[in-house]
Amino acid sequence: DMFGDTALGSSTSKRTATIIAATDCHFASLNKEIYNYIKFSNDKNRRNNINYICRTRIFKSLKYKTIEEKYINYFAFKNCIKDEDLVKYGEINNNIIIIKSGKFEINIKGGINNIFDLINEYKKNFFQSKEFGLSENLIRKIVKLNANRNKIQKLLGTNYTKNIDENINDNIYKLFLINSSSIFGFRENEKRQKDNYISFFEIKCTSSEGEYILLDKKIFYRQMFSTDFKVKEETRIYIKEFTEKTINRLVHVLYSKIYFLLSKNNLRFL
Repeated sequence: DMFGDTALGSSTSKRTATIIAATDCHFASLNKEIYNYIKFSNDKNRRNNINYICRTRIFKSLKYKTIEEKYINYFAFKNCIKDEDLVKYGEINNNIIIIKSGKFEINIKGGINNIFDLINEYKKNFFQSKEFGLSENLIRKIVKLNANRNKIQKLLGTNYTKNIDENINDNIYKLFLINSSSIFGFRENEKRQKDNYISFFEIKCTSSEGEYILLDKKIFYRQMFSTDFKVKEETRIYIKEFTEKTINRLVHVLYSKIYFLLSKNNLRFL
């Protein structure tokens, strides 16, 4: 607890109450100059944080006052350093993550079969979705990919399982880089496990330092996504764009690994 801040913030510096110690106490004190410096710094940081949230794509429809009065305390502002993981592959991630500054990379871990399965998981989740339907071109690309998967199995024969997931735990594929204002961690892009969400990817800081913002998924979907049409619409568009970008990159990585695998076995894929 603290007291005396009312007087420090007034022009007369007169106290409005008398404090009497009921027991022996230890106090830390601040003079008016230091108190006002700390308060001003905190107020300035708070304003900067609210302004940043206002500029973030999915929240740009919300007014400054709405964020300040209703939502700002739900956002946690964090710092990180180079090679620090914000999210690890296969671990629980119950937060929406907004990149404020710095550079980060999104990676996937596992063997070729994992990437095949992930692409088809996306197809299953998004193909029939009215809100997040994938483009016809991307659907055709996935269908062709699955047909090629069967051809690869026939080409490799009994060596398929041995070759396809060799050193599975050591395989880390970089998908793409993200930077300020990028948003990650929507429930549509993760696997649900009871009340938690499991990340398909890892996010690693690649710059000397970075800043990011955490927002609990449940709060976002219950109090923002479901109650504000413009937030919902911007989120829908963002998720669709991110998902299509992710699938295209997964397909590219997958074909690169497939051609490497076939050449390793002196085979050609027509």
